[in-house]
Amino acid sequence: MNYVIRNNYELKTGEKTAISQLLVDCFAQYPNQRIHLKQCPSFRLLVYDDQNLIAHLAVDYRYMNNSGQLISIFGLSDVCVLPAYRSQKIATKMIEKISKIAQDQAIDFLILIAWDMDIYLSMGFQQVTNTCRWLIIHQDQSLGLAQRQIPDGLMVKSLSNQLWGEKLVDFMGPIF
Repeated sequence: MNYVIRNNYELKTGEKTAISQLLVDCFAQYPNQRIHLKQCPSFRLLVYDDQNLIAHLAVDYRYMNNSGQLISIFGLSDVCVLPAYRSQKIATKMIEKISKIAQDQAIDFLILIAWDMDIYLSMGFQQVTNTCRWLIIHQDQSLGLAQRQIPDGLMVKSLSNQLWGEKLVDFMGPIF
């Protein structure tokens, strides 16, 4: 297996096509011919088996405000592995690689929204229940700000000595 980090702006047409197909294959309701839902991520971790794209993880690098403290984060999204390659710890390896990069760059936290939390709990993430504020984007337009809890899915992994606060989390932009 070959793991490749690619800045989003460097993606070639063939890579975009492969990512789009992978996302549709892994997420039934993913918009066709798209490689992002709301905003393009900063970079991606792509996993190839020979020439075929078999797994993907999008990373949004930014600052957020957690309980009045500015924190640096990698927001993870669109974590997926083709069904034929699941149960081989590929997603775990992708998260480990991104964690190592984040630690090397002094990123405070990994953050994601998960529907199936078990895999992330086993990798040191914790579920949090903060009230959150984020930019609502729908059909490629900004609609305003939302402020509420994200039930059963907001997960964080600390990579520094920064403590996660329990008050408002301002995404300072859209959810990944």
